[in-house]
Amino acid sequence: MTDEQWEELDEKAFSAIQSSLALHILRELLDKTTTAKLWLGLGTICMTKSLVNKFCLKDRLHTLSTAEGTSIQNYPDEFNFIIIDLESLDVKIEDEDKEILLVISLPPSY
Repeated sequence: MTDEQWEELDEKAFSAIQSSLALHILRELLDKTTTAKLWLGLGTICMTKSLVNKFCLKDRLHTLSTAEGTSIQNYPDEFNFIIIDLESLDVKIEDEDKEILLVISLPPSY
């Protein structure tokens, strides 16, 4: 590959990664200018088994809810992504607790 082809491929990868990030994570990575730096920064933010990461994920789980009258089509996926992220940080949540959290976060009409 030529240097120009490599730079073009790097820009495409960089854009693809950025477009898939949540805004709160993207804000923390604004200073990253290459795909490699972006990927390393993302790994630092998302894969660190810190107390802060656990707290933030637990907060998202416990405050997750759907508004009355809105579609819940994507809601189970969001709920499961948070659960998977917590489990990757060695946080154990019993199945019964997951069920309770899921049910109480739904609008009363459900």
